[in-house]
Amino acid sequence: MDQGVRLHPDVLDAFRNGGRAVALVLTIVDEQFVLKTKLRIEDKTDQKAVLSQVAKSLSNAEPAIVLLPYDGLWVLIAWTPDKAPVASRMLYASLRNPMKATLGLENFHADWQLSSISECSLDGFNGRASNGRVTSAVMTRDEKEVAAMQKEAQPRCVRTAAMPMVALNDSTTMSGTLKDFAASKLASVVISMTSSLESFQVESKHEKLDRSALASALSAEPRFIILRLSPQSIVLVHYCPEESDRRMKMAYSTFKRNLVEAIATAGLENTQTVQISTAEELTDNDFESRFASTVASHSDKPMFSKPTRPGRGGARLK
Repeated sequence: MDQGVRLHPDVLDAFRNGGRAVALVLTIVDEQFVLKTKLRIEDKTDQKAVLSQVAKSLSNAEPAIVLLPYDGLWVLIAWTPDKAPVASRMLYASLRNPMKATLGLENFHADWQLSSISECSLDGFNGRASNGRVTSAVMTRDEKEVAAMQKEAQPRCVRTAAMPMVALNDSTTMSGTLKDFAASKLASVVISMTSSLESFQVESKHEKLDRSALASALSAEPRFIILRLSPQSIVLVHYCPEESDRRMKMAYSTFKRNLVEAIATAGLENTQTVQISTAEELTDNDFESRFASTVASHSDKPMFSKPTRPGRGGARLK
């Protein structure tokens, strides 16, 4: 899900063929967005009635994504009620931009985020509209607190509207750890979500590589593990066991893009990535050789020289 999200075929059909007279309420089931409610809008110009319909379809305990037709395009509303579990709010808030990327960014105004039914009103909507364009999304109270603490500390590569809450718990520590890794001071780094499920942290770091010890420490929860298999072979392992909570799996998958960017910023642009579902895969005998051979296959490619004269030599097609 690095570039988008999984959508049930019914969602795609409703989005593409339902016309602008249909508002869609989506929820996550089995790691994909499904169509919970399809609202028929009789009079699109009666925005008050439209928003009233949307408000009635929302639950105070369950987050949702609402796709609302407005001014020839769509507005994505991330519904993250305060009474819903933090992990659920975090997940739905983090999937706004991936959702728009999947459906086509050109089809959307800027998104809108709500945490209270009272905000889903004409006054609230008009307060966020300017010259027919909806302004930047409104964050929940949780997001505001997290963003205020992290905005200045976070490096540019982890500031993204797609992940307002799934961020780095201590970007200074993360940055320093990645720099030490790039300088060959570390052989492995384990990254996990914090106990509050609101951010990611450096769980452990090791000067010597011991894949068996790393594997034995894995549980039913996902993890990121950065490994230095050789001076030329750096691998980001995305450990995602099948029995993990689906919201956790989606949060890790969404955050991976940010982590890859942070690793590249530290000077490790050629890092390879792999996803595994069992700890045993980390200790396979061919694990290191597989990536070492991949690096060698790229470095051993012959260089092709240009022909000595224009039009001469096998490099020019006839």
